[in-house]
Amino acid sequence: MKVNILAIFLLLLLCGCDSLSTDQSGPEPDPFKPQLLEKEPWPDNLDEIRQSIGYPAMAKEAEIEGTVELRILIDEEGNYVRHVALKEGHPALLKAVAREIPRLQCDPAIQAGKPVKCWITIPFRFSLDQGDPEPEVEDSLKTVFQNVKEACEHPYPNKILEIHGHREGLKSFPMPILKMVNLTYLELSNNEIVSIPTNIKDLKELTYLGLSNCQLSHLPDELWKLPKLEKVMVDGNRFLKGTRDSLERFHLAKLFPKDDNGKVQW
Repeated sequence: MKVNILAIFLLLLLCGCDSLSTDQSGPEPDPFKPQLLEKEPWPDNLDEIRQSIGYPAMAKEAEIEGTVELRILIDEEGNYVRHVALKEGHPALLKAVAREIPRLQCDPAIQAGKPVKCWITIPFRFSLDQGDPEPEVEDSLKTVFQNVKEACEHPYPNKILEIHGHREGLKSFPMPILKMVNLTYLELSNNEIVSIPTNIKDLKELTYLGLSNCQLSHLPDELWKLPKLEKVMVDGNRFLKGTRDSLERFHLAKLFPKDDNGKVQW
């Protein structure tokens, strides 16, 4: 009898370990660090959620206006997981948004060909002049852009936080970007950019700069003076060996991608 009980216990333990080993859920990313993605998540039912939120009656009656801006975690299947508030606005507005946002459904983010967890930012502006929040309101408050042209046409460059400008056929660095003083993430890989302007020193909030597979032969010294810069993607450019050696000597910690031995993959 004791042998049978022991066997059952071992079987249950093995089953439990097997279920843990097959769990494919990835770790939760940091909500305030940009992710290198092949495809950004895209909200499928945002219009419906905005309509459900409407304009809270109490807030409208009290003539309360404001913006609620959420950073929302989306899982590998495109489902809402949780959120953090970047701008809470009035409690009545935040409560109305928080009640409906768990219904958000998205096309999931793609990284290395697989769906991954990802944070997205969605603002909700409540204005008595406009009535209920409309979908187009998001455009005026948009902080993340999927192409450089759209970002450069935005009327409020200081609101832009991220640009994902892959494969846009850019021949030179887009100078309007230098006005985006709060930019934290700039992806310009797979373009034909030949130089980076010294005025990139104005982007003091920049933490990530993607320059893979461009036509660069050097990088300006001003780039390395950016106080928050953490990562620069440099593979696939035209750096000569002397330039590579110099960059590795003085800026190795910020150069990527690296192999398993910590050597830069040029």
